[in-house]
Amino acid sequence: MSKIIWNSTLSLGIESIDNEHKRLIEISNNLVDLVRIGKIQESKILFHELREYTVTHFNNEETYMLRVKYPNLEKHKAEHSELKKSVKIFQDDLYRQQEIRAEEVYEFIKHWLIDHVLYSDMNIKKFLAQAPEDAKNKSGNGVHEVLEKDKA
Repeated sequence: MSKIIWNSTLSLGIESIDNEHKRLIEISNNLVDLVRIGKIQESKILFHELREYTVTHFNNEETYMLRVKYPNLEKHKAEHSELKKSVKIFQDDLYRQQEIRAEEVYEFIKHWLIDHVLYSDMNIKKFLAQAPEDAKNKSGNGVHEVLEKDKA
């Protein structure tokens, strides 16, 4: 079974968000590896970490979209909400199963994460490419820099 590999196709060109996507992929690949070798308890712990990191990432991404005045923010937030629900349901299903198949976890993550990046998050990149200069200047700030400025 393949691993999910980061490549330029997944890049939004927003360093902090791209780095968070890379971390989600890393956690996901580690999770599939644990399931593959039968470390079920460890995989359940890592799945919890994936869920928690997802919430953090979605919050950061939504803060960024708000900052650059992304016009489809509410729709994107609704997608995030659905993705959080689906990962929770999948996690609950995993906790009840005696046996977890690595292929099942891999397919879920591939569709859950990669499809969202390719089909939803890429719209942020398209928006920024067409945005006026003031939005582009704001987009140069990473999410973490934006959050720090908002605290000031």
